[in-house]
Amino acid sequence: MCVRQMLTLNHGEDAYLSLRALATYSGISLRQLRCYLARAPLPRDPRAPLPPPLPHYRLGRRLVVRKSQFDQWMVAYQDRPTEARELAAALRKIGLDTSVRTEVTSPA
Repeated sequence: MCVRQMLTLNHGEDAYLSLRALATYSGISLRQLRCYLARAPLPRDPRAPLPPPLPHYRLGRRLVVRKSQFDQWMVAYQDRPTEARELAAALRKIGLDTSVRTEVTSPA
């Protein structure tokens, strides 16, 4: 078994992915993933705690990330409704359309 096959060896649904395979899986560039190994990006919600860097394993010169740990790490960046979205949803619920914008003109 070659090293590449071992790096993506599937243990049920929890595979170890090389950074290249993780980039394909996540849609995040390889360069950005390497940055996340040292320092995690700031979460969008300012009240959220700072997440740790991306968990990974070093096998000699190779870096691998467990798929389940990556998915769990990404939860910190899940887009949560903001107050503006919640207000817009409440207005739609009572029948007010929030997509229509009216301009106020002042008398000349």
